[in-house]
Amino acid sequence: MVLVSGTPLFRMALHMDVPHEVSVARLREELDRVAETENVDIELRPE
Repeated sequence: MVLVSGTPLFRMALHMDVPHEVSVARLREELDRVAETENVDIELRPE
C-alpha cells in the first residue's frame, strides 16, 4: 500500500542569473516541461 500525504519531502531553492536575450515565456515553458516530467513543482519569480 502506498500512502501519499501531500507533505513535501524536501525543498530546494535555486537562484540564477538569466541573460536578457532569454525569453522568459520560453524559459517558463521549458521549466513546466521539466516539472511535469519529474513530478515536481517549479516556481519562477524575479527578484
